[in-house]
Amino acid sequence: MRKPLLLLATTAATLAFASPALATDVGPLAGPNGNVSFGVGWAAGAPAGPGLLDWNPVGAMNTPHLSGQLNMRDVSAASTAFLRIQYRDANHVVTGSQSSVAQPGVPGARISYPVNFGSLQTPSQHVHVQLVGNGGVILDEAFCDSTDLTC
Repeated sequence: MRKPLLLLATTAATLAFASPALATDVGPLAGPNGNVSFGVGWAAGAPAGPGLLDWNPVGAMNTPHLSGQLNMRDVSAASTAFLRIQYRDANHVVTGSQSSVAQPGVPGARISYPVNFGSLQTPSQHVHVQLVGNGGVILDEAFCDSTDLTC
């Protein structure tokens, strides 16, 4: 008889600490000439919609996960681009970061690379999602906050 009660208590405690999924639209983000961008889909020479940042909250911790598409249109093969999540504390000091794989451009063509990363568990409620080009140059950036689900 005690095992079912223990199981119910354990389940209730687990549910009390697990929060529902919280997600924020990100972007679309684009470089100055629009040849490098982030979002989902493609229409009229730009992403059709925003990417998604899922906060994955558990208790006081978040595990932000970014998904969408990195689009490159007529970009030199010597050029690369990637997405980066920068984790920030309450004073907006960088406490860590994760990046997608740097992808090469394809001259004369448009190519889309899937973006699907983010596994760092953090107490941070603030992240910057950055579209990064050659030499680490930030092409565009979204400032995201899990407390009000904005980017």
